[in-house]
Amino acid sequence: MWQRRTTASTAKRVWRGGYAEVLAGVRKTDGTAIAFKRVHAANTESLKRLAREVEIQEALADHPHVMPVLEVGDGGRWYVMPLAEGTLESLRSTLSDDEVLDAIDHAADGLQAAHALGHTHRDVTPRNILALRDNDARRFVLADFGLVQRPDTVSTSWHTGTGVVVGTAGFVAPELLRGRVARANEATDVYSVGQVIGWALTGNWPLAGERLEVPGRPRGVVAEANALDPDRRIQTVAVLRQRLADARRVLPMPTAQRAADLLAGNNPLVDQDDAEFAVVQMALDSPDDYDLWFDVLPKVSAETVGVLVSERPDDARSVAERFFDHLTARDGRWGDRSYDAFNRPLRFLQRIAAAAARERNWALLHDAAVCLFRSDAECVRYDQRRRTRDLVSQARGEAARVMADALRDVPEEIEWLTDEDWNFRAADSLVQSVLSRR
Repeated sequence: MWQRRTTASTAKRVWRGGYAEVLAGVRKTDGTAIAFKRVHAANTESLKRLAREVEIQEALADHPHVMPVLEVGDGGRWYVMPLAEGTLESLRSTLSDDEVLDAIDHAADGLQAAHALGHTHRDVTPRNILALRDNDARRFVLADFGLVQRPDTVSTSWHTGTGVVVGTAGFVAPELLRGRVARANEATDVYSVGQVIGWALTGNWPLAGERLEVPGRPRGVVAEANALDPDRRIQTVAVLRQRLADARRVLPMPTAQRAADLLAGNNPLVDQDDAEFAVVQMALDSPDDYDLWFDVLPKVSAETVGVLVSERPDDARSVAERFFDHLTARDGRWGDRSYDAFNRPLRFLQRIAAAAARERNWALLHDAAVCLFRSDAECVRYDQRRRTRDLVSQARGEAARVMADALRDVPEEIEWLTDEDWNFRAADSLVQSVLSRR
């Protein structure tokens, strides 16, 4: 039996629907702002609807995302709830996309709790998602369970006797509109939530049977939530919430992408020279990031390679050795890249060797040359063979002797370089003598 527990003084109407209205008021006992919902007329259908609403919301009284019932009375003609700051519809313009998706997730959390008890809401819309204020925090709640379908309901039609659809057009699942199913279910509520997300992210109020498509990360999730074919739709609110959370999660940008953005000058706070050295360091810190090594690092300029050899020779050696490892690997790390993808890393190795020769860093020159020669012979790239021949044939003095020693360590490179009866143009006899040992 309904009991009047407190007295509310009403101030103004904030909402009027087909069977009830909501008035803003203040609870006289403690001055709390409340909303007072009452039926227009005490007919049987209106009283049943309000009774369903109160019954379900009281059953979910402990849930933070379901509108609480503070008091009921007058034979079931009214009940009191906290005064909301507004609906999701009225507040949308003040919220960011992330905030509105948080609000929808709050309401979906409450809906999931109702489903756990076997209840189907049947009228999830932006107007039934309300914002409450808890001190400085705002939370959204699902309200208006007047059309709820309870698990013990034998039949609850979506149409009146005159064929008028019960519910909010645009948010009712199409299979219910067309009478293809007798009862609402969890998947029909999922459709409604999908349409709410679509409305929130597009600004378009959906027409009956229309499917809203959204831009950005949630696109795929919404497409599965508001699929017109119920068999292709996400079936439970729990799965929808998880899928939406996954879609919203901001994944760390891959290191290769961050490096590519640096080289492209997309970070205005980083000087381009500094950006190239940053990319080198990123590669050294991520030796197994194949996308970074194959696709980004080889684009670093020859000037930067020269400074690297001059100022950080140990790092230059590490880069050369790692490039050699990647270039000669046969473990699938090249993925579906074309054969021509070998060219840039080989050119990078050549630049390290050339810079080491200019710096007269003979130890580094030997190690870089060995890495180049072994990789060169393994990759069999004709353009790089020409460049390697030029590097060796143009060497003089100690540089020539160092590269000759390196060639002696890689006989397969001698065979590759001297293929097609190629002869050195260089005058250095030591290099020629090494090449003659085939």
